[in-house]
Amino acid sequence: MLALASHITAQADPVRSSDVTNAGTRGFTFLQRALSCLEVEIENPKPATVTAIVILSSCLADLGKSSLSWVYDGIAARLTSALGCQVDSQSMVDQGLITQETYNLRANAFWTAYIEDKLAALYNGRMPSLGEEDYNLSLPKPSSAAQCGVPELTDLQAALISLGDICAEIIRSLSSNLPFATRLPWNGGPRQASPQVLAIHATFNTLSIIFHKSFLRRHCLDSAEGRICFEAALSTVKLAKTFDLTYTILKAPITMSQNLYIPGTVLTLIIADLFDQNDKWIEREQSQKALDDIMTLLFRLSSSWRCSLQAYQALKTMGENYVINRSTNPQPSGDFAGLELGQDFDIDSVLNFDWTTFDHMGGIANPNSG
Repeated sequence: MLALASHITAQADPVRSSDVTNAGTRGFTFLQRALSCLEVEIENPKPATVTAIVILSSCLADLGKSSLSWVYDGIAARLTSALGCQVDSQSMVDQGLITQETYNLRANAFWTAYIEDKLAALYNGRMPSLGEEDYNLSLPKPSSAAQCGVPELTDLQAALISLGDICAEIIRSLSSNLPFATRLPWNGGPRQASPQVLAIHATFNTLSIIFHKSFLRRHCLDSAEGRICFEAALSTVKLAKTFDLTYTILKAPITMSQNLYIPGTVLTLIIADLFDQNDKWIEREQSQKALDDIMTLLFRLSSSWRCSLQAYQALKTMGENYVINRSTNPQPSGDFAGLELGQDFDIDSVLNFDWTTFDHMGGIANPNSG
């Protein structure tokens, strides 16, 4: 928790960053200590161990080790099985064998690992480890206090579980499945959205774009798929700017990097596509303004998360390739599905952190590496 908190602290130089210019090394001392405790902790795991490993995975992902992060997500999933957290033990509560608090802690550990498994699978392009057949827990129920507008843990869990489960039916299902407390307040009264709610909806937009972007062709805004991508991208910018005004973007979770990068790619493609469509000058201006906002937010977020800088650089290069040069090469491909393949969000190949200098049990071999 301290390692993760170091990424969003207002302190200019969090404790023992191995490289103050590399946000990925923030809180490295805490990360080192967590890894040194891990072997002993796994021998006698508790529900809190599962949650801690999921947090550890996020820190590893920001260091550029998305594959290693994925492995630790797998460890968390295995530990839920070892602890039996996936089994509904309400009958044991009824018999007085365990307390309701213990039941809740076990269930929370499982849903934490389950949600992380689904969202990390989307990010890494790998199959999730946990499926609906792997548990018999009852899904978290929206809280009875939901109408007051303050989401409780069960509200957030229910929303995130739905988000992970319905990728294939994303447009038809999510909006109607969200508990009231996790819906956006803009059309529902004066409620102020919590940071978790804003992040949930930004992830929803990312999924929507990924799901539809493969269908984009020339004159993409003339198609339903293009319009969905366009509106989702603009929505994400609004969400991120709301987050920034309310909580500051520097405190956004690591997932915000991906949630800004994906809309940035589709906006770049739309701008490139609109070079010869004078009737859509409004959409072009909207796209350019939104893309400028994304670039600004990513650059600022790079102070907290290193991967945001890589996303910023990838979008900058992509813009130079497909927008700036459009006037000299006004023949864009008819198939936009893989137009940005050369500028993928490939953390492992771009980040310059040298993981070989890190000793899992002994700490940092070279504290100046980065």
